[in-house]
Amino acid sequence: LGSQSIREARVFPFAKPQESDALNDLVRKKSNFKDFSFLIIQEKEKRILIKPGDWIIEKPLIVPNEFVLVASENTKLTLKDDGVIITKGPIDFQGSIDSPIIISAIGSGQGIAVLNTKRKSNIDYVHFNNLSNPVSNLWSLTGALTFYNSPVSISNCIFSYINAEDSINIVKSKFSLKQSQIIKSKSDSVDIDFS
Repeated sequence: LGSQSIREARVFPFAKPQESDALNDLVRKKSNFKDFSFLIIQEKEKRILIKPGDWIIEKPLIVPNEFVLVASENTKLTLKDDGVIITKGPIDFQGSIDSPIIISAIGSGQGIAVLNTKRKSNIDYVHFNNLSNPVSNLWSLTGALTFYNSPVSISNCIFSYINAEDSINIVKSKFSLKQSQIIKSKSDSVDIDFS
C-alpha cells in the first residue's frame, strides 16, 4: 500500500479447447497393455503380470476392466514423460518387507488411477515416490494414487515426496489403510470422499 512503482506481467491465456478434446482423455482411450514388453498376459486367468525387474513407463499404460494388474517383489516401475497407469480392473501389488515394490516418477511422470472396478485391489509393501496426479488434456485427477468406485486395501506402504493435491484419494470406495507412512507430501496426505 502506498507504493509508487507500477509493475506489469504478460498474460498467456489458455488455448480455446477443441470440441474433440473432451473425448480424448485417458479414461476414453483404448487399452494398450499389449504394447509393453515387460508385461505377461494371462488371457485365461485375466491377469497381467509385471515381470520382476526395473522398468520405465514413458506413455500411459491403460488396462481394461476384465484384467487384474499384478506386481510382486523385485519390481521397480519408473513413470517418466507421459507415464501414468490407468486401470479399470483391480491391482494386486504384493511386495515384502525385504523387497518392496518401488513406484516412482521422474520429470513429468504421473501416478496411478483405479477406476470403477467392483473387485478389491490389494497393495502391500509398496513404496510410492515423487508421483503426481494424472493429467490429460481437459481431464485430471487430484490424487497421485486414486481409487474411484473401487475397493482397496493398503498396508505397509510408504508415500514420499508426493507432488499432488492428494497423496491418496479414495472416492466412493470401501477401503482399509494400515501401517503406512506418508512423508513430505505437497498437500493433503489422504483425501477420502463418500467412502
